[in-house]
Parts: sequence; C-alpha cells; structure tokens
Amino acid sequence: MNIEVRYYSKSGNTKKIADAIAKQAGISAKPIHKPMQPTFILPRRIHAYI
Repeated sequence: MNIEVRYYSKSGNTKKIADAIAKQAGISAKPIHKPMQPTFILPRRIHAYI
C-alpha cells in the first residue's frame, strides 16, 4: 500500500502535524506543490478479474 501525507502550511503549524502523522506511518510528509508518485488504483470489482 502506498501512503503519502501531503500538507499546505503558511505558518508551519500544519507541517508539524503532517510530520507527526507521517512519522507514525514511517514515511515523510511532503508539501502539496511537490509532484505525487504515480499510483495504480485497483478496479472496484477486482474479484471479477481474479
């Protein structure tokens, strides 16, 4: 599973919260102006393809 914590912060408070959440997930928080990693989204009816 790919998890990203994204934030927008003018004063730095939201960044602190995003960093705390990301730390618990074992990742790093990224500002929203950085490009996102491409992800693969599974179809809703995945069981129909298995």
